[in-house]
Amino acid sequence: MEEHIQPREGLNIILRPRYLVFPILVLIGGLCWYFNSPKSAEESIIKLSGDIQTIYYDDLNDGVVKHNSIEMQTKDQQELMDILESVSYYRRLGSTNIRNDGKALLITIVTKDKRNVQIDINEHGYVVRDKKKYQANALLYDRLYDWLGEAA
Repeated sequence: MEEHIQPREGLNIILRPRYLVFPILVLIGGLCWYFNSPKSAEESIIKLSGDIQTIYYDDLNDGVVKHNSIEMQTKDQQELMDILESVSYYRRLGSTNIRNDGKALLITIVTKDKRNVQIDINEHGYVVRDKKKYQANALLYDRLYDWLGEAA
């Protein structure tokens, strides 16, 4: 009498390619949604728990660095938030070193409860915060640059 060893049914299901199609499609769809869903400034780059006290910023332009600071007033804080909230932010992969891609602003925001928030923004609309890279409209850099120049 011959005995036949039956393979385990669960193992066959896992090894069949058609059962892998759905999880792969869900993964791809989730990644597409994650990188293409717009986020606001508050969701992505500027989660503040207190009022802004001071902004220190470096203006990088063709290898020349200018250091400046601004003591914030209530109206200044609202203007800054309006500028940052005027565009949507999209998560991007790649190098977070955006300082070498032309002009850039390196901004350090100090709140009244002594927390520091560091944000890099370049002229191409890339924004980096906490080693996360976002793509915004390139006009964000211009608007911030002009506002910082007026406020200083």
